Amino acid sequence: MAADVRPPYDPELAAALAVIGDQFPPTITPDMITVMRAAPVTAPIEELLKDRNITHREVTVPGYQGFDMAMSIFARGDHDAAGPGIYHTHGGGMIIGDRFAGMETQLEWVERFDAVCVSVEYRLAPEFPDPYLTEDCYAGLVWTAEHAAELGLDDGRAALLSGWSSGSEPGLVITEASGALVWDSKGNEYIDCTSMAWSNNIGASVPEVVEAAFAQARELSHLRSNFDSVPLLLLSKAMTDAAPGDLKRIGFTLHGSLAVEMAMKLAMLNRPEHTGPWLALTDGYHGRSLGSMGLGWPHTNHAFDRAFPSVLRVPQPYAYRSGRNAEDEVDYCIGELRDAISRRATGLPPAFFMEPVQGNGTQLDFPQRYYHEVRRVCTEHDIVLVFDEVQTGFGRTGTMWAAEHYGVTPDILVFGKGVGGGFPLAGVLASTELAGSPCARS
Repeated sequence: MAADVRPPYDPELAAALAVIGDQFPPTITPDMITVMRAAPVTAPIEELLKDRNITHREVTVPGYQGFDMAMSIFARGDHDAAGPGIYHTHGGGMIIGDRFAGMETQLEWVERFDAVCVSVEYRLAPEFPDPYLTEDCYAGLVWTAEHAAELGLDDGRAALLSGWSSGSEPGLVITEASGALVWDSKGNEYIDCTSMAWSNNIGASVPEVVEAAFAQARELSHLRSNFDSVPLLLLSKAMTDAAPGDLKRIGFTLHGSLAVEMAMKLAMLNRPEHTGPWLALTDGYHGRSLGSMGLGWPHTNHAFDRAFPSVLRVPQPYAYRSGRNAEDEVDYCIGELRDAISRRATGLPPAFFMEPVQGNGTQLDFPQRYYHEVRRVCTEHDIVLVFDEVQTGFGRTGTMWAAEHYGVTPDILVFGKGVGGGFPLAGVLASTELAGSPCARS
């Protein structure tokens, strides 16, 4: 594709088309483009198009496997945007082309009609073979990485604080995700083996989730926490209905680290006389805020130790490493827990935090008797038992909550990640015996 075919970047137009279409890439302003419609073209967008001499019409066209698709067609000036054979490619891509023109490639069609062929795919779709979708066509589309400096991406990367992502790959810019797959700006496809850090339990960019988010944002995009909303109340009921045991109280926040701190506040509120350290398992992970990070393993360079809460760590059952059999390992670890409470703590601990399956700590679960013994010890000393299910909740282990596998109900269950379907949402489920008015909303 000739360099002069690509018009300059128009952020306002790109943002408008992103509302109308399904993940329209905001890096190209089209001379002519077809968009699979995800939202209506509103009056303000019509005005914006009119100012840029862009015409718009809506059509329904046959798609793959016999499905009809609603399309929005935009053209500059007097372009005939309703020619026969306009179609949509697999997976949410946005292509304008003519399957029946007898042309060897889409690129040839683009060059002949002085239009711009755009796709969020940046790849071929082998499950839908199409002789017109050849490598030549996509070679004219994949230019984001080549023009990173032009777009300011390099400057943006340089501006990021180090440590924003512990596993970032230099130069790897993710541009699209669907189900268990992601694609970078060069068109490379990857399997997302961790579901974006255990967050996309039902896959990425699920249409029902995305549409629900758009619909809610159009009605009410933000609400101060001292007001109620219909989705808040419906979700509260659904969550408590699905909770194990008597966990029928709920509070929401934005991410798992804050939810862990909500559990800490709730424990302190309900155990004011328990002024000792928190209890946590060795190799546990509970987040990256100062409070939650203090419950997990020590930071490698101890940079934040002076701000951490007082924590006593007790060993987790790990018979493979200790050399003991499973029963002896449980006895040893419960003995260490009792010793920490009776001899090493400076006062009664307010709560014991544990992941029912340790995530970052080697994906480790414990012998079933261990959970019951922990429950017994916490009940004896009136210590709040907290299960951190940010990573294990919402079906990650095969049941709604990992606690259900072991027949033990904690006093507080922390949730996050998977609950939001890719959007930031977390919180706690708490026993009805715990008072919670100051902590119900964080």
